Amino acid sequence: MNVSEKIDFLMNLTGTKNSSLGKALCFDPSYISRIRSGNRGIPKNQPFTRPVAAFFAETLQDGAQLDSASHMILGKTKLPADKEALELCLYEWLEDNSEAGSSSDPVGTFISDIKKMLDNVSSSSTTVSQFSSNMDALLTSHPNISKSQENSLPVSVYYGNSGKRKSVINFLTSLVEQKKPFNLFLYSDENMKWLVESPEFAKQWAMLLMYLMKTGSHIQIIHTINRDFYEMMEAIRKWLPLYATGSIEPFYYPLMRDNIYHRSLFIAEGDSAVISTSVGDHTEEMSNFYIKDEQAVSSLKKEYDNYFSLCKPLMKTYSSVRKGDFMQKMISDEKIHGKYMVAHPVPSLWTMPDSTASKISDRSGDDSLLKRVMEMKNDIINVLENGGNVTEFLTMPLSAIKAGQNIPIPLSDMMSDTEYYYLPEEYMENLKEMQKYVDKYENYKVLVSDAFPCSILLFTHLEADTLIASASAPTYAFIVSNHQFTASFYEYMQRLETLSDKNEDSIDKYIGEVEKILSK
Repeated sequence: MNVSEKIDFLMNLTGTKNSSLGKALCFDPSYISRIRSGNRGIPKNQPFTRPVAAFFAETLQDGAQLDSASHMILGKTKLPADKEALELCLYEWLEDNSEAGSSSDPVGTFISDIKKMLDNVSSSSTTVSQFSSNMDALLTSHPNISKSQENSLPVSVYYGNSGKRKSVINFLTSLVEQKKPFNLFLYSDENMKWLVESPEFAKQWAMLLMYLMKTGSHIQIIHTINRDFYEMMEAIRKWLPLYATGSIEPFYYPLMRDNIYHRSLFIAEGDSAVISTSVGDHTEEMSNFYIKDEQAVSSLKKEYDNYFSLCKPLMKTYSSVRKGDFMQKMISDEKIHGKYMVAHPVPSLWTMPDSTASKISDRSGDDSLLKRVMEMKNDIINVLENGGNVTEFLTMPLSAIKAGQNIPIPLSDMMSDTEYYYLPEEYMENLKEMQKYVDKYENYKVLVSDAFPCSILLFTHLEADTLIASASAPTYAFIVSNHQFTASFYEYMQRLETLSDKNEDSIDKYIGEVEKILSK
């Protein structure tokens, strides 16, 4: 089921009218109707599924309704009666597209998850001491996550998916309780059911890993790319909340494997490991070994290293603390042909007039912006004049533009230590310059669209890496190197281009509306 079908199910189950849900969420009833029918996607630029979950947590109080919803969402397990816990369950179910099959959109879901993750990271101020308090509460409230005699044995054996979860919890808990950083090396191509079938375990697993990274641990993970594409996307989605820490290096094995004999290796160098094997998808009743023997752990690390030597980087993470060569990845001199697809809340840097860039640079006391604008302008004009194409989605909604208010320029902290921003009149100068390029180059197209969250940037090319970044400081960014990912992002944006408004005056209308707002 996709999210539209799930909302329709809950509305039918509770007898909720379009007008009732629309009133509660401040949406027109006709908009709710189109979402239910699948003719309209859920809004990208404002919260939706969480308010829907809160509404039905209040509405689902009848015993028969709760039983029906439990059967649909959790199978044999009953939904919690507590309203807050019920709201969380409903929200996670609405957000989870892993069961949607071929009708779901894994790239769209991935983009949505990145938006939520970046929003959370940007607003998070959780300290190590706060994490320690949360960890103490977790260890106290869950008796199964605690010190045990098993953690001192050289080898302990657990069976099936529940056993794998217990072995992993014991493995991570033992590391946390030692209060020191570790180098972790993780690989698994086994069926993911052990990880996704228990939401409670997934939260514990994520908290333990996050605590380890917050206290200095580093993770290297080899993802399995030759899984079914939907399963592979789901696996990487599970890691998204942890990627932004910058403490994870993801890799992948580029060639095909037999998909029959599977292996898991979770290693804390010099301390312990969890290993298992299985055939096909048959993980029930299989053995999972939690190993504390130093020589055995060293041997397993050599096995991991042998496999790692055959792997390639999947993606790199960047932040304003680690700028690296991030801005150079925005455009590559070697890829002057083909088509670039870009989504930005404001016009791309290369469309900024030199005079505007100069004024902004002078105001900030740093000329990094002016240099970057000129470099990118040369690169993109080279693309356009040598047969390439550029399609740009302009994603900032008019409601986000206020008269008399400055407009932040994305990636400022990746270019400089200062904050760049448009004055209202400078933003208009950039929009009008963008229009000039649209008029000049037939192979440059600008689409005003709400198909992408305005809080992220996307940049992709069929033969280059895909770049995804937050649009506001502090900037967190991913550069994805895997070709299957890049092709999927490219095809997703190309499909949205086909579906978007193609009126030639759409950018004209947008400029006119912005001009009205800024002149008030």
